[in-house]
Parts: sequence; structure tokens; C-alpha cells
Amino acid sequence: DDVVALPYSSGTTGFPKGTLLTHRNLTSNNLQFTTALGTNFTDVALIFLPFYHIYGVMLTGSFLACSGTQIIMERFDLLQSLDLCEKHGVTYYFAVPPIVLALANAPVDLGKLKTLKYVFSGAAPLPLDPARKLEQKSGIKVVQG
Repeated sequence: DDVVALPYSSGTTGFPKGTLLTHRNLTSNNLQFTTALGTNFTDVALIFLPFYHIYGVMLTGSFLACSGTQIIMERFDLLQSLDLCEKHGVTYYFAVPPIVLALANAPVDLGKLKTLKYVFSGAAPLPLDPARKLEQKSGIKVVQG
């Protein structure tokens, strides 16, 4: 029950706050995540979210826990993210609402995303219209949470 991390919240209800997380917190969350999604060693996650935020922390831990592959981007670039999805056979694309909106409105063929199982959006509420537009454009399920 010792503190292992102090990631910051997104600040959606005010200023970002440091949140104390224990080894048990992270281990439990990783187990819940991998069990709920059924992730395993064959899965590939594209991760461009910051590691100082809980979203980035949990993704890296969860994919380590299931022995999945992680493709880490130093900073987000839409076209590069699509190329990496195609090159590495990415199965999980984790984003925030502005990136889902950018994907939905991108004037590019999203065929490079054919290996994706899901696009996840978190850290803030995702409006329904961009999610639906991206699903219709790509045929990939967009999940909020």
C-alpha cells in the first residue's frame, strides 16, 4: 500500500491535481483493464498520451501486464500515428476528444487503421457526433471511458 506514483488529473473540474496511487491501485487497475478488454501478448497499443497523466500511466502499465507491444510517440502527429498503426498492426488507439475529432475530420483514407479493434477516448467527455462520424468513416468502434 505504499505510494508508487503521483500522476496529475486533467483538471476538468478545476486545476489539475496530483493523485496519490499505491502499488495496489495500479495493479488492480491494470488487472481490471486487461480482463475487461481481453488484451494479451498479441495486442499492440499506440501510446502518445503523456506519462505524467494517469491515462498514460495506466496504458503503459496495462500493456506491460498483458505482455502487449507498446508503440510510443514522443508527441502526437496525426499522419504519423496512422503510419505507425499500419506499420505495427496497432490494435488499440488511445486518444482524447480533440484527437477523435481530428481523426473524424481528417481528409485522409483511414484504411491504415484496418488492424484496430477500438479507438478509445478518455480524459474528457466525447461528444457523440465526432464518435459517430469516425465510426462511420472507419468502421471501427469508438469507446468513451
